Amino acid sequence: MKCSVKAVFVSALLMTFSQAAFSNSYEEYKVKVKECIVAEEQKAPLTVSDIRDLSVDDVEKYVLFLKDIRIQRCSANEELAALADEISLSESVESKLMEQRYLSVYLKTQMRDFSSEEKLKLTQLENRLQQKGLEVNMLEIVDKLKNQ
Repeated sequence: MKCSVKAVFVSALLMTFSQAAFSNSYEEYKVKVKECIVAEEQKAPLTVSDIRDLSVDDVEKYVLFLKDIRIQRCSANEELAALADEISLSESVESKLMEQRYLSVYLKTQMRDFSSEEKLKLTQLENRLQQKGLEVNMLEIVDKLKNQ
């Protein structure tokens, strides 16, 4: 009987420790995302003249998506650690919840709907805007683009 009480206690202790580890790794991920945003803000900001040839729909579809891709790439290691901790501690994984919590899951889900042409356009735009910071007021840019 002592053995099973001890086993339950050890199991509960490990579960508490695991939850704390997950909490810490997710917090580290959130901190890294903020650092990535700051790094993006340090670049020369995107301007209307950089995307003058794009439609408003293209800006909303590709540039905003590209912004998320950059943040995900920058925070990938921390995201993977948090995601692995969360999955390993869960009895089941709810994909919608993961999509809301992790950029890579969200991006992968969204990319399923992209055609080959759209993926190519995204890659070309990514190469073209590589040196531009995308952490800008996109609504203001879209408004200026509409009024050209």
